Amino acid sequence: GYFVGVSPKINKRPVPFWYTPISGVERTAMITAHTYYGLWKMVTGQISAKNLAGPIFIFGEATTQAKKGVESFLYFLAVLSVSLAVINLLPIPILDGGHILFFIIETIIGPIAVRKKEIAQEVGLALILCLMVFVIHNDIVNRGKRDSEIKWKASQSSSTSQVVTQ
Repeated sequence: GYFVGVSPKINKRPVPFWYTPISGVERTAMITAHTYYGLWKMVTGQISAKNLAGPIFIFGEATTQAKKGVESFLYFLAVLSVSLAVINLLPIPILDGGHILFFIIETIIGPIAVRKKEIAQEVGLALILCLMVFVIHNDIVNRGKRDSEIKWKASQSSSTSQVVTQ
């Protein structure tokens, strides 16, 4: 299957109390890597942008995970939070990643004119708004198809986090 983003595959294993922060960092790094991998496959055309999901899909999945239990719901929220953090760090003006990009550019070449920053922010905002319209459209158009094709895996058998399309 293809990585469309990330989803929980919960692998429970007993660990010493002192190891839990390390395990959390490892899991977060894995989810982050899979999110970047999914984005890369989308940018390179290996995955269709029609697989992008928005707030309607997220709400539906949150409901599904909540029905499965607190553990599945909390893991879903953790995966969602990491995925949103990754997206927020993309170098798009108006997002935090765009601000970081401006700071790096200004460190290298000096101050950027305020008007140029404003234009970049407006372009970034337009991109984000277009993306939101696109993912909401995908949520509405692909609702039935996505329900049958994308399955959230919450199995005990793997420590990999991914959304798999069948």
